[in-house]
Amino acid sequence: MYGVLLIQLLGLTLFSNVHQTFSRIDYFLLDKKLLPSVRACAYEAIVISDHSPLSLKLKFDHIPLTHPRWRFDTSMLLDEDAVNIIASNIHVYKQTNSTPDVSHSTVWEAFKAFMRGHLISMSSFEKKQRTQTINRLIDHIRQIDNQIANGPSPDLIKDRLLLKTEFDTFTSVDIEKMLLKSRHSYYEFGEKAHRLLAHQLRQSSAFNIISEIKTQYGVTRDYLEMNSAFRDYYISLYTSEQNCTLLEMEQFFTDITLPKIDQATMESLDSPLSPEEIAMAISALQTNKSPGPDGFSVEFYKAFSSELVPLLLDMYNESFEAGSLPKTLCEASITLLLKKNKDPQLCGSYRPVSLLPVDYKILAKVLATRLESILPYIISPDQTGFVKNRFSFFNIRRLFNIIYHPSQSTTPEVVVSLDAEKAFDRVEWRYLFYTLGKFGFGQNFISWVKLLYVAPMSSVRTNNVSSELFPVFRGTRQGCPLSPLLFAIAIEPLASSLRQTTQLTGIFREGQEHRVSLYADDLLLYLSDVSHSLQSAFNILETFGKLSGYKINLSKSELFPVNDAACLLSFNTFPFKVISKFTYLGVNVPDKFSKLFKENFPPLMTKVEQLLKRWTQLPLSVAGRINSIKMSILPKFTYLFQNIPVFIPKSFFRKLDSVLSSFIWNYKSARARKSLLTQPKCVGGMALPNFQFYYWACNIRPMLHWLYEDPGADALSWQSIESKSCKQSSLAALVYAPLSSSYTSHTTNVVVKTSLKIWTQIRRRFGWQSTSFKSPVYANHYFKPSVIDKAFLIWHNAGIKQLQDLYHNGTFVSFQYLCDTFNIPRTHFFRFLQIRNFIRNISPVFPRQPLTTPYDHILNKPLSFKGIISASYGMLMTLPPSNISDLKSQWEGELGESISDDSWEAALGRVHSSSICASHGFLQFKVLHRIHWTKLRLSKRLLLSCPCVCWLPFMDPLCDRCKCSPASHTHMFWSCTKLAQYWSSIFDILSGFLGRPVSPCPLVGLFGVVPDHLALTRAQSNSVAFLTLLARRLILIKWKDCKPPTFTHWVKDVLYFLKLEKIRYSLKGSAKKTYNKTWGPFLDYVKTHTTFNLE
Repeated sequence: MYGVLLIQLLGLTLFSNVHQTFSRIDYFLLDKKLLPSVRACAYEAIVISDHSPLSLKLKFDHIPLTHPRWRFDTSMLLDEDAVNIIASNIHVYKQTNSTPDVSHSTVWEAFKAFMRGHLISMSSFEKKQRTQTINRLIDHIRQIDNQIANGPSPDLIKDRLLLKTEFDTFTSVDIEKMLLKSRHSYYEFGEKAHRLLAHQLRQSSAFNIISEIKTQYGVTRDYLEMNSAFRDYYISLYTSEQNCTLLEMEQFFTDITLPKIDQATMESLDSPLSPEEIAMAISALQTNKSPGPDGFSVEFYKAFSSELVPLLLDMYNESFEAGSLPKTLCEASITLLLKKNKDPQLCGSYRPVSLLPVDYKILAKVLATRLESILPYIISPDQTGFVKNRFSFFNIRRLFNIIYHPSQSTTPEVVVSLDAEKAFDRVEWRYLFYTLGKFGFGQNFISWVKLLYVAPMSSVRTNNVSSELFPVFRGTRQGCPLSPLLFAIAIEPLASSLRQTTQLTGIFREGQEHRVSLYADDLLLYLSDVSHSLQSAFNILETFGKLSGYKINLSKSELFPVNDAACLLSFNTFPFKVISKFTYLGVNVPDKFSKLFKENFPPLMTKVEQLLKRWTQLPLSVAGRINSIKMSILPKFTYLFQNIPVFIPKSFFRKLDSVLSSFIWNYKSARARKSLLTQPKCVGGMALPNFQFYYWACNIRPMLHWLYEDPGADALSWQSIESKSCKQSSLAALVYAPLSSSYTSHTTNVVVKTSLKIWTQIRRRFGWQSTSFKSPVYANHYFKPSVIDKAFLIWHNAGIKQLQDLYHNGTFVSFQYLCDTFNIPRTHFFRFLQIRNFIRNISPVFPRQPLTTPYDHILNKPLSFKGIISASYGMLMTLPPSNISDLKSQWEGELGESISDDSWEAALGRVHSSSICASHGFLQFKVLHRIHWTKLRLSKRLLLSCPCVCWLPFMDPLCDRCKCSPASHTHMFWSCTKLAQYWSSIFDILSGFLGRPVSPCPLVGLFGVVPDHLALTRAQSNSVAFLTLLARRLILIKWKDCKPPTFTHWVKDVLYFLKLEKIRYSLKGSAKKTYNKTWGPFLDYVKTHTTFNLE
């Protein structure tokens, strides 16, 4: 045991109010080794509790003193007066400094300095005023405490009490605001899919603390040494290593052919910046992000966009002419994120994210917006990363089609997964700018891109220690909106070289050669004639790396044999690890298709079970648990669902449902059926994900690419393989054919067969038996002539693509109409008779046009449709029969009156729209679906479960409050005589603040649905729904109590929640408008009504 030092100071630490005495009972116990680190130790004034705060100041030599960086306090934007002052200062600054003799760059730099000083001054003044008052009170209290310690007297005790009261009053305002704000956060976001819930679900960790790092001298824990090690590492990483000549670069590009943008596109990209583009870029930037070194956040630019856009535009244009940006725009701060499964002691294990100034990101965003619409035309479909409307499942499905749909070739075939080392950070700028020119970009656009890379400086920030700035000479900054797009352009010449060289042989499937697949820097090579092709690929990679900085990490690259011939090769000469399974884009890829399910889904199930077990310790309600599943569990499964086309047995989903249900109900009996929880919120459900429906929706997505395929047009690589693997039919025909038609004889491709098996499962589940009239006219196995007669291809090319195209105005067309409209040759009359006879046989309403099938709507989404999986899932969720009408009948039976369909629909919608709070939504869900246990329900349950067991206790069904009526749900919430005064008083106050009589109505009391004849505004209807929800909440609090809730208790409850509502509106900047409009009349009525005693 080390000796300890008992630090005793002259002073007393406890004041007893009961005995009016002081004593010393608070100490620090300190290890003697820490004595040299002690700088101060003191007892502070006793002002908050009856104990004195005891402060100890230590200074550790290996931890440097740091000062927090200034950043704009976004809470100032919630104060309308502060916003007006800031806006006024911006306006005055612009008027004062808009002179022709001062450069726009200088004006902008000075503006940021001016605003920073002004904002600091505003904050400091307010803080100084409060600090002076608090210090004055503390000093007075300390003086009186010293006098009381020397000789207590009643006058001194009284003076101390008065000062303490003044101190409490002054500080309680801030404390109350902090507490209310914290409660508001949990009230609005606590159990929703939000950052607050995400932080709860994460495992606790010291997020950005780096405890030790290996250097060339050994392991260090010194903060300055660690920061210096990172600085040296990034200086080395960002130092250019390019040693090629311009001639070598020209030679590389001479050997490949790159697409070029057309003249009109080039001129559009080269056009001058516009104020509208800058304003749109500001609005597109994400909020709640860390600002750059200058401290100005995105929120600042959004709040004062109209004032700042002209200044930014002038500064950008002048910088373009000068060839360099102002100094502060070139500075960045690098923060580090530890990569998954990496050694935390190595500098290379961290991902550098550059915190860039927002004014820099605005310019980058403008250029990125211009560029992103061009990329699909110049970047090959082999690259799916960062290109609009391209997805990772393109790469994975292509990989599956190649390795699980082998050819009869005896040539060895392999897949090589190449690991690029720091790909984004090694891009050489000279190469990047040269590549832009080769793609046909104009000099103006290239000059704008160059402007972002003129003399950039960075510092590394670790453990709140920032290094000195150092220059950066290569790399695309991770954190810049333009960087991903530039990287896609930078790596495209490599892909083009690998595709176009004659020295490399790829893998052939269905007559098409496959060589390379890219997702950002994740590179797959498909090779046959392995030895020769690998050497050729190495030569290209070596040459490209010399030009661009691209470097392959051979120790982490892997070789996967595709066929038996490849397995017989000797791999000793290959510099790769030869594997029988590998991980690609988060998917485990085994050697056989039959192993896909086992390699991916059971491990994920195990991981989910471990997560849920840990989350059970969190204080989450049912609503919070459901949102946890939606936010954290669902994305993990949907990623696999849409990337792995395997048939998943129902037993897997039953187990998953069981695991999730146990978690939702905290390993107790379920209180509501899964079918109720999975219903959308708009119809009164909780929107719990139905994982099997999401599985189906994800697998519908690739089928849309089948249906939108056009013969003769360029198809995606995976789409082409699957299409050509279909014999004597087409993929669209197989999708739309009746269930009685077999698909197995038309393809041997296991990926296609599995997708069709899943589609068949979906159709059987919903009873979609018949064919669709969206079925193709050409290459349709169900219509035999279209397979053997190529004349129907003429019909297809003329515009008669689907059976429904043979109808006009709801009636089957004549042959003359086809000839006139589509220019069908007269010699095709017999073919017309064939197809007419076919349609007559399959359509019971011929010649009228049949109705579209339910799955026609699901398969009618365009490929560019955003949120296509969610849309398909939503449509599937509307198909199963619902028992909502039975629920309505139960309420009608107890109320003794009918509920109109409109009122019932409104009641369903009010479940989650009555309050922003997730727990309130779940409360109303339980009310609507009659989930609460009443005594009547309990008595029936006991009688039905054990009618012959006489020894069971008898459950009296009568209400505990009135003792005279059965305790049904309607009775407990509405019709109990003991609640009459409670509801009458509530409806009186509703009538008072709405300014019109509101008669007691069960629809209002039970569901918050206002009768149409009241003609309330939307804000008034929302307030009524919220107030009656809180009334039901109090009834539930008193559910087993013999006494009903009181009206006074309800008003107090409402006022408490309105404080949280006001904070919510204030944070959105609409407290004075929306909040006052909604709740002003209610608060005014409460204040002026003399019968309330709410003190």
